[in-house]
Formats: sequence, structure tokens, C-alpha cells
Amino acid sequence: MDNELLNNKFIEINKKIDSLIELCEMLQQDNIELISKNKNFENNKNQAEERYNKEQAVTQSRLDGLISKLDNFSDTP
Repeated sequence: MDNELLNNKFIEINKKIDSLIELCEMLQQDNIELISKNKNFENNKNQAEERYNKEQAVTQSRLDGLISKLDNFSDTP
């Protein structure tokens, strides 16, 4: 192998390494964005679950109240 061919190989390898580094940096940035989005989704999910549980408790309370009224109504002569 002559020096020019060897030099060209090094240049080619250098370009590939630069491309890989650039790709890694882009993927790291994408990963950071996805982690942030995931946290937002988790927060929204937790808030929605809390709202749902509160609504279920209110609904259950109202149903219990109505059943109690019906029981009292049916118990009266």
C-alpha cells in the first residue's frame, strides 16, 4: 500500500466516524425530547386518573344517597 492510498483510507474512516458522532448526537437529542414527552404523558395520565377516581367517588356517593332515599321510602308505611 502506498501512502496516498493509506491516507485516503484514513480520510474515509474519519468521515465515517464524524457521521457516526453526528448521528449519536442527534439520537441523544431525540432521546432527551422523548424522555420529556414521556414525563408529560405520565403527568397527564396521573392527573386524568385522579380526576376519574374523584368522579367515581362522587358518583358512588350520589348513588349511595339515592339508594338510601329509596330504602327510606320503601320502609315508610
